[in-house]
Amino acid sequence: MDTIQDLTVAYNGLVDWSARTLVPIPNALRCLSAAIDRLGGTFYVPMSENVDAGIRVPFSLISDFKRDRDVQSTAYHCFVAVPSVLHCDDSRKTVRGPKGSSVPYNPSGLYLSILRGECRSGRIGIRANSVKYRTKRRIAPNWDYMPSTLQSYLDEYDCGLASYPRRVALVLGGNLPKLRRRLRS
Repeated sequence: MDTIQDLTVAYNGLVDWSARTLVPIPNALRCLSAAIDRLGGTFYVPMSENVDAGIRVPFSLISDFKRDRDVQSTAYHCFVAVPSVLHCDDSRKTVRGPKGSSVPYNPSGLYLSILRGECRSGRIGIRANSVKYRTKRRIAPNWDYMPSTLQSYLDEYDCGLASYPRRVALVLGGNLPKLRRRLRS
């Protein structure tokens, strides 16, 4: 676990498991929280956000968040993965990689990528050894919203969509990592 996002995924996974099973794991959460704090903190995000975007927290635990004046919803910041891509330049018959180097491309391979739907707007997504992240400001009209597809997942543990945020708040208690300083909007 090298990055804040790696630790955040582990933290969110443990909180989710503990909220569903009601098995307390305060020492594990405290250990991960300290590791996240050492790396500079993280963002608090809505319950429906991705697990690597920040710590998923019920709205009842974040009293200092304010509504955005323009849209009257809660504004927050999160981490968003930036995909690695190859840029295709058809006029020069070259492909530019993530590090900027250009090489001639194989037209048949490019056409195959287009037919398979892998090439969009002159870019082809590629696998990378590490994921890069950037910070993005988003809006949450309903912070504690949980998708209904999660219901069957929670039914195994006799936990409904309405009670899940309360269970998460119970598990988190005082084990929240430090909040990363919010960016100016």
